[in-house]
Amino acid sequence: QLKAPTLATKGNLNNHLGVPMTLLRLAEKHQYAVIEMGANHLGEIAHLCEIASPEFAIVTNTLDAHIGEFGGFNNLVKAKGEIYSNHSKNIVNTQTSFTGDVSFGEGGNIFASNINNNSFDLNIFDNKVTVILQLLGRHNIDNALAASACAYALGIDIKLIKQGLEKTKLKKAD
Repeated sequence: QLKAPTLATKGNLNNHLGVPMTLLRLAEKHQYAVIEMGANHLGEIAHLCEIASPEFAIVTNTLDAHIGEFGGFNNLVKAKGEIYSNHSKNIVNTQTSFTGDVSFGEGGNIFASNINNNSFDLNIFDNKVTVILQLLGRHNIDNALAASACAYALGIDIKLIKQGLEKTKLKKAD
């Protein structure tokens, strides 16, 4: 939002109904859109990609808790990997088995160091800034790294990335 008007998925509208509903909210003013895609079976993310045509793709994690209807962890990974099939920039979490153009997390191009509660040093290649999130929990640092990786891939300066991360607050459900 700091660089340009951005549309984002509200709540958990991340399925075959929610993604089109979110896309219908796109307006001429929006320069960016962050579209969350979820799935509970193989082929669903591939279908959502046909609808949304994302330019960048991020898989934040592949946790066992999301196995659901996939019939096993390997199918979960395969389903999430569908998002990487036709994109110009693949942004990957180093905790997953995927490879991409930009990586975030331990051992990645973009990583956190000196973590102390909600404060950490954001390292983007050879640049570093200290970030203090308004959100608590280690998972929010991981989310901040994912957002930073995407912002970096879009050419956004690290100082503006820091500013955006520090202004981010938990939103109440609509």
